[in-house]
Amino acid sequence: MRGSLSAGRRVAAGTWLLLAAVGAVGLAGAQEEAPTLRWRAAIDQAVSSNQQLASVLESLAAKNEDVVIARARFLPTVAVGMTFNESGEVTFSESSGVIPTRVIFAGLAVEQLIFDWTAFSDYTVQKDLYASQDAQVRNTKFDVVTRTAQSYLGVLFAQDLLQIRRENLALTQQNLDTARQQLQAGVVTRSDTLRWESQLFANQQAIIEQEANLYVSKVALNQVRNRPSEESFTPEALSIEEHGFVFSSEVVASSLGDAARARVIRDYLVELGLVGSPTIAALDLEIAAQSRAKDAQHKWLLPSATFGAGATERLYEGGEGVESGDGEAQTTFWKLAATLTWNVFEGGANLARTRQIDAEYQSLLFQRQQLRNSVEEGIRTTFAYVAADYRRIDLARAQLAAAEANYELINQAYLAGATSIQELLDAQAQIVAGNSAVISALYAFLADLFTLQQAMGYFPVLEGPVDEANRIRSLEERLMETGTISAR
Repeated sequence: MRGSLSAGRRVAAGTWLLLAAVGAVGLAGAQEEAPTLRWRAAIDQAVSSNQQLASVLESLAAKNEDVVIARARFLPTVAVGMTFNESGEVTFSESSGVIPTRVIFAGLAVEQLIFDWTAFSDYTVQKDLYASQDAQVRNTKFDVVTRTAQSYLGVLFAQDLLQIRRENLALTQQNLDTARQQLQAGVVTRSDTLRWESQLFANQQAIIEQEANLYVSKVALNQVRNRPSEESFTPEALSIEEHGFVFSSEVVASSLGDAARARVIRDYLVELGLVGSPTIAALDLEIAAQSRAKDAQHKWLLPSATFGAGATERLYEGGEGVESGDGEAQTTFWKLAATLTWNVFEGGANLARTRQIDAEYQSLLFQRQQLRNSVEEGIRTTFAYVAADYRRIDLARAQLAAAEANYELINQAYLAGATSIQELLDAQAQIVAGNSAVISALYAFLADLFTLQQAMGYFPVLEGPVDEANRIRSLEERLMETGTISAR
């Protein structure tokens, strides 16, 4: 048994040295100076370097060429050609006269579309489809902004949690030093100091684990920004006052606990979302394009009209028949033509296409209603989480204040020998829990808020402080119109 205890002490000592060494490395890394990475800069870097966004932008550029192609049908077409003919015998044409066995012609033809309802509609359709895809690009951009925001918050949360664990380690070390002094004075037993030493080891392990979490979260943010994985940075702190959107308003914040006023806020955000949602905007433009295509298909009996002109020059003639003509042979020929074309019957294809495009149009209308309901539901439900997170913040701060006051009382009692070490350990754990609850509530609020902004299709960080202030003021005015809030 004595040998087992001795081995256990050697293992514990080895573990302590390993933890101390790893912890020293982590602390050294944390103490290295790193440039500040500002919130807006992180978003700009992610947006400018995101490969998915670059891909959809290239697709948008390709889609724009469809507009150019559709517009090209309204411009004249010019064709230039040259023909060499060789025949076994002399031929005759009423327009060209005697044609020798060898002849070279050069020609120029110009054709202009005068009227084609399908072509006119297609140009507008392609413009609408381009605008629809452009709205989808905005949606992809919002996805990048949201992912960047979540990664940025992940770094801040890991960083703050690491600070909490370090402060807890310092408090444990302070209590261990006090226990050692009390042991020398005979106030406590060796068991108390061993318990604090065990707690110290546990706190150091928690720090090492959290340092790894912080590293991983920084690597994730660097990947979102398309930066080197090991690039060092220090994120700037985010606050509700600067980044809380409508929740930065005292009028709005004080309304969250009232059901009627909270509904006013939800209705206002839904209005903004239905107008600003890039997904709805993209579908609306697709519906507009489909409506124009449907209208054009229903007018399939309308004719198309073109006007053409051409000229042909006989450049060379040789072989038999060159001298057989009377007088000087005509070498230049020209023609003018106007064409009307009706597609009267194509085996029923036009009627089938008409029924098909009508069904597709109705399908898009159903999709729009479903999408509208989905966007509204997303805004209302996400707002509920954001509002709950916001109200949790003050409760978490009260929890922390109570835990700190309780710790002071328990600590005084412990020093006086009136309570056990377990009571003090529990009180200290409550401080850690209180601090963790505060940052958890804060970053959960910000994370859900960015999700809400994505659901609305509105990011204040992209629109600027003036636009954000105007929207907040508009909501405050609407709340004041309810008669339950006085103007500030």
